[in-house]
Amino acid sequence: MRDAISKGGDIAHYTTPSAFIALTEACRVFLMEARAILARAGAAELAQSEFGTLKRGTLCVQASQTIAGFTLPRHLVAFQRAYRRVSNN
Repeated sequence: MRDAISKGGDIAHYTTPSAFIALTEACRVFLMEARAILARAGAAELAQSEFGTLKRGTLCVQASQTIAGFTLPRHLVAFQRAYRRVSNN
């Protein structure tokens, strides 16, 4: 795919009907797709960094009744205050 992009594949990039340069329809569609891919890659990179730094996500905790009833609640409250975008399940 990289070779097709660098060589232009079978897409004419522009037309020159005088001194004016315009993208062809095929190139405009290709450009829209490329921009969408770059936007998704940026969103994926942001999500990865947010999960890696505990800015968002889900925390799943399992504990015995004793721990869940006495010790765990204060720790969960402290965690929730520190990491507001991480939900507790």
